Amino acid sequence: MPLHPGKTLVILGLLLAAFGAFLWLGGSSLLGWFGYLPGDIRIKRPGF
Repeated sequence: MPLHPGKTLVILGLLLAAFGAFLWLGGSSLLGWFGYLPGDIRIKRPGF
C-alpha cells in the first residue's frame, strides 16, 4: 500500500528534526569540514 503524501511529509519532517537535533547536540564535529569549502570567505580575528 503506497504512503499518503501527508504521511510522507510527516516522516520526512521527523527525520529532518532528528538530524538537526543530532547536529545540535554535538554531531557537528563530524561535519566540521563543511564550513571550510573552497571559495568560502573566512574572517579570523581575535575575539570574533
